[in-house]
Amino acid sequence: MKGEGEVRLAFDDKAVAFTCDDGGAKKTFPIENPASDLQIDFHANQPAGTANEILIGGVAEESQPIPFVTFYPDGTCSPFHIQFRAHGADHIVTVDPWTCAPMLPPPVANGS
Repeated sequence: MKGEGEVRLAFDDKAVAFTCDDGGAKKTFPIENPASDLQIDFHANQPAGTANEILIGGVAEESQPIPFVTFYPDGTCSPFHIQFRAHGADHIVTVDPWTCAPMLPPPVANGS
């Protein structure tokens, strides 16, 4: 935002690091002590029922990751969520495109 330009955020599997590219010098942010099977993917948010999901070993995985997400100079970002996978488990964080903050997960129905 300080440079008043777009910034692309990606994850480099080989370097196990996030990269930021603002059209100038690319910055790298390595993950310290990553799990040996760590996978991080960005996915575009899609309307319910249109996601490209497949079930592998009982875990829903999206089959169409996107190569990067974009943060815009007005403080917004492309609508996306990020999926972290390690040790056979996954964690998904959905990012609000208006604030670029993590969105709260929907409440869990308790059956009452």
